[in-house]
Amino acid sequence: MYFSEGKPKLGKDGLQIVDYDEMEHNFQARYMTAHEAVWRLMGYPIVGLSHTVNVLYVYKPGGRVVFEEGHEEEAARRASKPAKNSLTDFFELCQTDPEAQQYCYHQIGLHYTYAKSGGWKKRKQNVKKTLVRLQSVLPRDRVGYALRLLLLTRPGPTSYADLRTVNGVEYATFPQAAKVLNLMESDDLWMRSLRDAARDLTDSRFCRFFAQLIVHCQPSSPEELLEKFIDRLCPVRPGWDYAARRRRALMRIAYYLQEYNKTLFEVGFDWPENMDIDFEEFLEEDRREEQQGFTTLEDGVPRKMTWMQVAETERARLNEDQTRVFNRIVDAINDPLNADGSRKQHLFFVTGEGGTGKTFLFNSLIAHVKGAGGTYLATATTGISALLIRGGRTAHSALRIRNDVDEDSTPAINFESRFAQDIRVASMILIDEVSMMDNIVLSYIDKTIRSCFIDEDTRHLPFAGKVVILSGDFKQLAPVVENGGRIDQIAASIRRCKLFARFEHLKLTQNMRLNADQVEFGRWLMEMGNGRNMAPLTDCVAVPETSMVDDIEALIDFCYPNKCLEDPVNRVDEMRGSSILCTTNRTTFDVNEKLLKRLPGEVKTFNSIDKVLCDPQEHAVALALEVRGHDYTTEAINKKTPTGLPPHQLKLKIGAIVMLIKNLSLRDGLSNGTMLQIVGFSGELIKCRRLDNNRAYDCDVYLSRVKFQHGTGEEDRKIQFTRIQYPIRLAFAVTINKAQGQTLCRVGLYFRGEQCFSHGQLYVAFSRVKQHEAIKIFNAATEAKRMLRNVVFKELLMD
Repeated sequence: MYFSEGKPKLGKDGLQIVDYDEMEHNFQARYMTAHEAVWRLMGYPIVGLSHTVNVLYVYKPGGRVVFEEGHEEEAARRASKPAKNSLTDFFELCQTDPEAQQYCYHQIGLHYTYAKSGGWKKRKQNVKKTLVRLQSVLPRDRVGYALRLLLLTRPGPTSYADLRTVNGVEYATFPQAAKVLNLMESDDLWMRSLRDAARDLTDSRFCRFFAQLIVHCQPSSPEELLEKFIDRLCPVRPGWDYAARRRRALMRIAYYLQEYNKTLFEVGFDWPENMDIDFEEFLEEDRREEQQGFTTLEDGVPRKMTWMQVAETERARLNEDQTRVFNRIVDAINDPLNADGSRKQHLFFVTGEGGTGKTFLFNSLIAHVKGAGGTYLATATTGISALLIRGGRTAHSALRIRNDVDEDSTPAINFESRFAQDIRVASMILIDEVSMMDNIVLSYIDKTIRSCFIDEDTRHLPFAGKVVILSGDFKQLAPVVENGGRIDQIAASIRRCKLFARFEHLKLTQNMRLNADQVEFGRWLMEMGNGRNMAPLTDCVAVPETSMVDDIEALIDFCYPNKCLEDPVNRVDEMRGSSILCTTNRTTFDVNEKLLKRLPGEVKTFNSIDKVLCDPQEHAVALALEVRGHDYTTEAINKKTPTGLPPHQLKLKIGAIVMLIKNLSLRDGLSNGTMLQIVGFSGELIKCRRLDNNRAYDCDVYLSRVKFQHGTGEEDRKIQFTRIQYPIRLAFAVTINKAQGQTLCRVGLYFRGEQCFSHGQLYVAFSRVKQHEAIKIFNAATEAKRMLRNVVFKELLMD
């Protein structure tokens, strides 16, 4: 008999059962192999139990235990017994035993034993060999689910009424109490967030904040929030009734929703789906604001400059090398046709070593375009790189690039949208840090730009004939390919894209570094990036002995001296120029925790609201919950911190450095990778200031909680969950990949057993600074600490 075939089954009535559900059949069947037969014949133990597992049930008032479908018989049997149970006995214990009052329901079993006849008794032995599991409850049972959440978080409750009491107020139901404690999602949370924002923000900023919250938090009743805050969204005007004010507020909200490619109807407002809105008034306000230029510091004195003045000033500062590239691109922008009517080259790839001034060149081009009354689209593949460019955005957000694009993906930008209009009128389109871009994405961008035009001749031109500037250094990070190796990463590079062959290569070679040490460091970096200074017969680079430190504490002291950590808010300039770089997220979590402890002040802890998403009609989901339900309890989800999500328990202090991990608002420069410093806590909002010195966004940032959804990956498709949390992570230490694009004055490089594993990682880490003295390294390896692995794919390097 084949052990994988199973065998026929009979029902209670004696009839044979035929299984057509292969998945369920495999779960229910039991198979015996030759290995198990030998094990049993030899008398070896079949089951071993290292710990005693005590299961505590969740009882509703009246002694009714919470049961899932399929357990009705057991529910009826328990319901017929007296109401006294482990939970009510726990309440009684907390009424009389002060020591028990420090424990939650799921913790009491570690310190006390339970007997139905005698209740809870102090445990005397075998404490280390005991585990306690609290019965799981699915979110669709709102009362039981809320009761379980309260039991997990409220120590020492003395009754059901006490469990429902928060800050001296007894609530009528468990869900109401759970919502007040931010244990369950509620529009009350968004109401409180908006109330705090209304107190701290101007009318225009509040309106943008309102639109941002509606998109990222997905409240169940946006109309109720609109009615509550109508006075801030549209102040009282003579002769305007509520309907007129509501219409005006919705029009402004709709204007801001364009940034997210959303309509009023899509986010839940009572507004006709296809009704047009005239945004010309709001667009004109933006144009007036942009044409005002910005304030610059000249000899320490603020001075207002127009964009034309900025362009002239910066062009005069370009060196000969930069001027050559500047003139080449401006010529294509100003006059796209040759004398014979043929189209000039309009696709450019600008590259150069660190220190050659690529970013300054791009900002000068942007000032020229704005000074001439034109518009532009400046993007980068990472949020940090985008923030270095005036008006920069992440390419994925600005061009609506989904994470799962392939050769057959259709553009996500609507022809009538503001995004399409921005592309049509842009004098130039810039995409920085393209070494990390997949060639499929470059083809998708070409397809997206061409889809924004009607004229067939234009649609057939690469990138619709727009002036497109790509920039990057192929010695830096390569595209990330899930479960892929060297061959896959090389194949994914835009170097292998046919479109890339159409770009004219413009290289900056004149290094702007000033002293001899910096020039020598630049040469050493170039050798590293090209893989030429490896130790014989290895893939490692030997770093100077003077760059090494003995432990992680010394590395922290180098990057964040005690004088900075003792007064982080007032020494922000020194804090913003430092970072500790690691190869994995796991290592950054540990380093950030160490640094948070060094900051003065009280720790503020913010717990997320996590909820498993499950459709009871989906059999696969129900089966997974039945078989592995313990993996999907709230506390199990709390322990997960997947890539792109904040931790369940977010610990912060005033002065802490954090990184934004979600694209909140491109208009306000709040993209994934934005570096911030915590400067205060204002009710439900966290007040931050930016660390990028970008005067275009020179104002404080107020962050509310937002809703994240996880579960789109292959391994998570059966079970999804949502997490409501502030969209930030501690960022004293970040991964090397996250640091690409930054320029720092001090870098600590920490290898805790994990060396660099991908093309360009070591080069990216070292090229964040300008000289050897600005970087220190701690390698936890026991031997050859100065030897650092340097992965270089020479197939990706430029000639």
